[in-house]
Amino acid sequence: MSVFAAVFGLVFIVYSFRYISNQIPAQAASGDNIMGWIWDDATGWTSGNNLNVGACGGGSCGTYGLRVDPATYELTGWAWNDYLEWVCFGSTCNGVAQCQNDPADPLGTYNAPDGFSPRATVGSGAGTVEVRGWAKVCKLGTKGWISLNCTDPGTCGGVYAYKMRYNKASKVFYTGVHSPPLPANNSSLGWSGFNDGTGLGYFDFQYLTMNTPNEGTIPPTGTICMDGIDNDLNGLIDCSDASCSTNPACTAETPANGNCFDGIDNNSNGVKDCGELACSTAFPVQCAETTSNGTICANGVDDDGDGLGDCADPGCVGYPGCPAGESSCVDGGGVPQGSAVCCHDGSDNDANAQSDCSDADCQINEPSCTPAWLSTRFGNVYAQQGIEGDPTKVSTAQYCLSSQGSITGFSSDAACVESSSNALSLPSSSTGYRGTLGTLDIPGILAGRYGQVVELGTNVDVTGLLGTAGVLSGKVYHATGDVTLGSRTFNNAVGPTLRGSGLLIVEGNLRITGDLSYSSTAGINYLRNLASLGVIVKKNGTSGGDVTITPNVTNLVGVYFVENTINTGTYCPGMSVCLADVQLQVLGVMAAKQFNLERNYRDPARPAEEVKFDGRGVANPPPGMQDIGKSLPSSKDAF
Repeated sequence: MSVFAAVFGLVFIVYSFRYISNQIPAQAASGDNIMGWIWDDATGWTSGNNLNVGACGGGSCGTYGLRVDPATYELTGWAWNDYLEWVCFGSTCNGVAQCQNDPADPLGTYNAPDGFSPRATVGSGAGTVEVRGWAKVCKLGTKGWISLNCTDPGTCGGVYAYKMRYNKASKVFYTGVHSPPLPANNSSLGWSGFNDGTGLGYFDFQYLTMNTPNEGTIPPTGTICMDGIDNDLNGLIDCSDASCSTNPACTAETPANGNCFDGIDNNSNGVKDCGELACSTAFPVQCAETTSNGTICANGVDDDGDGLGDCADPGCVGYPGCPAGESSCVDGGGVPQGSAVCCHDGSDNDANAQSDCSDADCQINEPSCTPAWLSTRFGNVYAQQGIEGDPTKVSTAQYCLSSQGSITGFSSDAACVESSSNALSLPSSSTGYRGTLGTLDIPGILAGRYGQVVELGTNVDVTGLLGTAGVLSGKVYHATGDVTLGSRTFNNAVGPTLRGSGLLIVEGNLRITGDLSYSSTAGINYLRNLASLGVIVKKNGTSGGDVTITPNVTNLVGVYFVENTINTGTYCPGMSVCLADVQLQVLGVMAAKQFNLERNYRDPARPAEEVKFDGRGVANPPPGMQDIGKSLPSSKDAF
C-alpha cells in the first residue's frame, strides 16, 4: 500500500523510472471544458487539452482533455506529459486497466491510495472552492498517485496545506499566492510524495482555465436557463446568472423564476409582480392588497386583481401615503367635513367602489358605521359590577343587560334600566354564594352532595381530564390554582341512568384556549343523557375568580358563573380596530361580577360577541346548579 509522505519542505526524491511508451487510448469528449497547462518541477509541462497551442495531439497523442461536469461537478479526463505520458483524473482512471487502482471497490470515496476507486470533484457554490480527490500518472503504477487536496490523504497538518482550487468568478484554477511563499504559487497545488522518499513533488494547476461560454448563450437557449444546472460553471445557476437575464425563460413573470416581487415588468406586458395572474394565483396571501403587506399598497399594481389598485383598495385604508379615505370629504365650498357627514353623504368619496358605511375607512373612523357589536339572544347577560366594551359598539342586546354597576358602550333593545330597587346580586363568597339568581351550594358541591367529586389537582390543564370519552357522567371536577381548558367536545351519555351533565369548579383562575362544543343530540332517548356543562370559577381566598378567553377561541358552550371577571380576549388590546379578531359565540349563560368584552371583530351582520341561551342549563342542569336554573329563561325560549 502506498502512503503519502507528510510535507515538511521542498526536499523530495523524484521517483526514477525507465521510459516505456504506453499509448493508452484516450478519447476527448465533446464536453471537455478545461484548457491550459499543469507544471511540475521534475517533469515540466503537462497539457490539459490537446487543443492547447504547442501540445502533443493529433496523430501522435490523439485527442484528450479535462472536464468538469456542470451537473455533478465531477472532474474527469486525460492530460498528457511528454515525459510521464498519460495522467488520468478521478473516475476516468477506473476505465483503463493500466491506471485503475481497485475496480472491485465502490466509487464515491477520495481515498484512492488506500485501495478504493479514485474520484475527483470541484466544490459546489460560488466564489473560490476546493477540488477534492486524485489524479494518477498511469505508467508509474502505485507510485503515480497525485493528491489534489491534502485533506484526502490526511496531511493538511504539514507546513504547506496544498489544495487544488477553482475561482468560479474568474474561471481559473488560481486564487493568489499563499503564505509562506514557498513553493511559489502554492495557491492551487497537488502533491505526489511517498514515505520512501519517492514522488514527483508539487503539481501547479494555476495555468488551467475553465473554457465555457456564458450560460445564456449555450444551446438550446430556450431551456438552458431553466435546467437547474450551472452550465458555465461560474457558481450561478439559471436565472441567477447575469447571462440569462434577457432569456425568455427568466423574463416571464412567474413563481418559478422568482420575479413576482422584484418591482419590474420583466416581460414588458404592462403588468408586473402580483398583477400577473400566475403570481397572484400562486401567492394569494402575499399578493393581497392589505396594509399588513407593506409597500404592496404603493407599488402601482392591482395586486389582488379586484380592479382596485393601491389606495383605492379597501385593504389599504390606513396605509401611510394613502388619502384619508371615505371618511374625508369637502362641501361645495371646499371646506373639509367630518366623518359623520362624509360617511352618510351617499358618495364614494375615495372612488374605490365602496361608499359610506360599506367602506372599511368609515367602519374604522365613524362610530355610527362601526360594526363591532354585542348580541344576546333568548336570555340575559348578567354582570354585577359592570359591563365594559368598545364605546363604539351598538346596542343590539335582545334581552336585558343586567348590572348593578355601569354599562359602558352598550344598551338594551328591551330598554331595561337598572335602579336601586332592581339591583342585581350574584352569588359570591361574601354572601355565602346566594344572590338574585339563586344559590350555589359550594360546600355541598365540594362535599359530593350533588355528584361524585373528581380531584384534578393544582395548576393543571384539564382538557383531557373532564369525563371519559367526552362524557361528563354527572360528576363534579375540581381544580385549584391557574387552570387551563383547551379544545373539547362534550358527548351525550347513553342509557336510562347515565348523565351527560357535569360541573367544572375552579378555585383560582381559568384560561380557556380552545373551542368547546356539544355533540349532536341525534339518538338521545333520555333527557338526563343530554350533554350539559357547568363552570364555576371562584376566588381562592382573596385572589382569583377570573376567566380569560384567548382571542383565537370562536365557540363556547355551558353555563358560566364567575365570581370576578370574564375577559373575552383580543389580539390588539387598546386598539380601536383589529383586523385579526374573530367572532366569539357562546351557547349557554354567562354571569360574572364584571365583563370585559374586548373583541373588535367588525362585520355588519355578525356581532363581535354573541351569547345564545340554549336551554341545556334548565333541561339538564349541571350538578349543583339546579337552584340557579330556576331563575334562567325557560327551555321554550331556548335557541
